[in-house]
Amino acid sequence: MSVNNHPKISVIVPVHNRADLLAKCLDSIYSQKHSSFETLVIDDGSTVDLKPVVKKYPIRYFRLKENRGPAFARNFGVTQARGNIVIFIDSDVIANNDILERIKKAFDTNKGIAAVQGNYTITPYYNDFFSNFRNITWYYYFSILKGYSNSIATFCTAIRKDIFLASGGFDQRIKKASIEDEEFGIQLTRKGHKILFDNNLQVKHMKKFTFYSLMRHDFRTGFEKIKSLLRKNNLLDRHELHGSHFSFSLLASIPLSSLIFLNIILLLFTQPNMLIVTLLALLGVFFLLNFGYFHFIMKVKKSLFFLYAFIYSLIDYFVIQIGIISGIIHYLLGNKY
Repeated sequence: MSVNNHPKISVIVPVHNRADLLAKCLDSIYSQKHSSFETLVIDDGSTVDLKPVVKKYPIRYFRLKENRGPAFARNFGVTQARGNIVIFIDSDVIANNDILERIKKAFDTNKGIAAVQGNYTITPYYNDFFSNFRNITWYYYFSILKGYSNSIATFCTAIRKDIFLASGGFDQRIKKASIEDEEFGIQLTRKGHKILFDNNLQVKHMKKFTFYSLMRHDFRTGFEKIKSLLRKNNLLDRHELHGSHFSFSLLASIPLSSLIFLNIILLLFTQPNMLIVTLLALLGVFFLLNFGYFHFIMKVKKSLFFLYAFIYSLIDYFVIQIGIISGIIHYLLGNKY
């Protein structure tokens, strides 16, 4: 396949190292049913040589001299793109072979949309508990969207190039992959642009999570989101919270998890019946608040997985709360980004 000099679709893949994953990602891109597209790989200052990988594919390869972060890499990619639709694909995913076809059809049949958001496959590349837990959680909260999304997530999303450029692109002051895509998506919807959600537009996530990497991810979720809200003075803005796919149940679960752990700590030193009753009541409320999520897990996984997921969800929300508190302190100390 030769490089298409006049494509309607430009696929942008930012990458920093991860040569083995990039090869699998590019294999999936060049296995698409739709053939009229170009691919741009933006090497964000990798410390390993990616040329042995990229030379195997008819791509346009750009190497940045230093690591500038995914926001900068994607913005740069859009300025170089020849297509009027740009698709962001993360380098650690394997795309289903119909995503380009689906994206083209979505824009052809929905003239008023600005962007299309996809989802992860329900099964990740690695089949361990932590990778499954994170993937199923993401899949569930995306899949309950009703037709349109309030924001975007750049593991698999497409947008009209002219709207992207007119909206200013991603905030390049955000150096790490965290909140930059969500902030941009919220900005789009604030301006009245529509983001279509297609649950059949899927990619398989190749990231292997461990207990430690999940802890770190959960911490940064709270840390970066609270700083984003503080920067924009939108701490209680429903639009901002919906852009994160938050709901009342999710927000209530964060402080509730802390109450549960406090109750458990108190039980280590004393065992009054009242504390046991309180703990059971708190666990019951936590389950009911997240009933839809837990019911989904019970449908797709075995009961033992559900038990582990219930326990880890408590830890998950507790760590997010620590991240929120740390983010507030960091912001008050003058660190807005």
